[in-house]
Amino acid sequence: MRLGRSILPAFSSVFASVAVLLGSASASAQSGAADELYKAGIQLIQKNQTAAACEKFQASYSLEPLPSTLTALATCREQEGKTATAYGHFKRVAENEKENPDRQKFAADRAKALEPKLIRMTIDMHDRPKGLTITLDGKEVADAVLGISIPMDPGEHIIIATAPGKKDWMQKLNLGPSQVANRIDIPALEDGPSGQISGGGGTNVVNNTRFVEREKIIEKDAGSTQRLFGYIGVATGGAALLAAGGFQIFALSEESVSKDAAKRGDTGSATSHHNAAKNNQLGATVLGISGGVVGITGLVLLLTVPKSKSESGMYVTPNLSPGYGGLVAGGRF
Repeated sequence: MRLGRSILPAFSSVFASVAVLLGSASASAQSGAADELYKAGIQLIQKNQTAAACEKFQASYSLEPLPSTLTALATCREQEGKTATAYGHFKRVAENEKENPDRQKFAADRAKALEPKLIRMTIDMHDRPKGLTITLDGKEVADAVLGISIPMDPGEHIIIATAPGKKDWMQKLNLGPSQVANRIDIPALEDGPSGQISGGGGTNVVNNTRFVEREKIIEKDAGSTQRLFGYIGVATGGAALLAAGGFQIFALSEESVSKDAAKRGDTGSATSHHNAAKNNQLGATVLGISGGVVGITGLVLLLTVPKSKSESGMYVTPNLSPGYGGLVAGGRF
């Protein structure tokens, strides 16, 4: 999640000043490609191209892990909304920087400011089978981390638990930006073929991490009911308008007969047909207004039907779990 555009220019200005100040002393020490990537990141952040700038800083730091580059990367991740990642980077600079007191203080101050905003997650499992492997976003979770509250970035995360002779378990989380205490207690894994879905399926290898290939589920069209009522509304409204037209014709006809009777001096017949004309006119008016309202409502329902999302591997309906503080969709395989 990125910060609002209304504050991006100001943030970018501050970032650029800080990055230039903190990077000037060591930019000459960066070699070749790392130096160019660092400079490219500064230019991109000044243009508010946050995601692209972060990738440049990350690539530069991978080539040459300098404190100035990590400080720039941390500031960029903070602007990008990845608070836990930024916090970790700032903490590392604050703890390891020995040569530049200004940079160390800046990093320590930013880490302190971010700490109360962090989303924290506790992952635990009481019944741990032999050979258990738990991954979070594709990275293995060490046993020592289980039961410990760890900072996490807002957004989507995937937890997978696997063990030999056990069915794989997966939980999908979508953490909001507000500070909440989240906890995932992984249940006991069911006996069954590891990596396989009930009724078929298999595994994919992505970045050396096994992800369960989820069963193809055709998501039920959430707009089917709305579409049905839309068609009914349009049809009913159209029928009412046609009926209104018929009543209008009858009204005109009765009024014509009434006038002819009045000319002949037949007062009783003229009055009777005139009253019939008024009744038909009233019916035409009521049906016309009702048909118009119902028809327009049906048309609006049809025009606003949500698009169907039919896609392999998608959950049909996410579940909101209050203990997790976000939208959660997951299952057992």
